[in-house]
Amino acid sequence: MPPVGTDMERLRQEHQIYSDLAKTLTSTLDLSEVLQIIMNKVKTLLKPKTGRSSLWRTTAFTCAFEIAVGRVQGALKGGASG
Repeated sequence: MPPVGTDMERLRQEHQIYSDLAKTLTSTLDLSEVLQIIMNKVKTLLKPKTGRSSLWRTTAFTCAFEIAVGRVQGALKGGASG
């Protein structure tokens, strides 16, 4: 059975997000901009109260928090853990 109502709207939103992310990834190499757009899309789709994104630094063997939203934004953005 095909999706109806809110299921169809959710699929439409997801498709739009994937499309926007693909456009972003092909139009910029700026990591901060890409991460910000990804976080904004995640917020749109999932509506979390807080969230963070981190990248593993292979040269330093650390996890660097690149972007955060919500209550954790000030505490984690730019921080690192080993």
